[in-house]
Amino acid sequence: MEDLETICRTMLNDAQMDVSINNCPFSVYLTFYVTGTDKKVTFDCTDIASFRLDKDPTDSPLYLVFETEVMGPRKQYPVPLSHFGFSFLPQEDYCWQVTVSEPELLLQIKSLGFAWRVEVLSAEEREWFSRGA
Repeated sequence: MEDLETICRTMLNDAQMDVSINNCPFSVYLTFYVTGTDKKVTFDCTDIASFRLDKDPTDSPLYLVFETEVMGPRKQYPVPLSHFGFSFLPQEDYCWQVTVSEPELLLQIKSLGFAWRVEVLSAEEREWFSRGA
C-alpha cells in the first residue's frame, strides 16, 4: 500500500486520466498518463459497490488530475447516496475507495476488487500524445 501512496503522490498529480466502464456496472478502469514521462498507471476497480462522478458534461474524455487517493480495504457501512451516484452491492463489505479530484471533476469509487500497475506507453499511445491529444 505504501508504494501505491507514493505513486499517487508523485506520479498522478497533473496526470491525464481516462475512465473506462466495462461490464457496466461491475468494472471501472482508470488510466493515468503521467506527465513528462512515457509511463501510465492503471487502476482496475472490480465488483463496484458505489460509483459517483460529478463533472462538466462538456469536458473532454481526458481529465487533468489534481489529486488521487486510494484507501482500503476497510469496512463500509450503508450511507444514503446522492442523486449523482449509484450502488449495486451491499456496502457492508470491505471495500477499496478511490477518489480522484480536480477543479471540474470529482470521481469516487468503492469496490471490492482493486489492482494497479505501472506500464510503459505503447507505440500507439506515444504517437497519439505526440499529436497533441
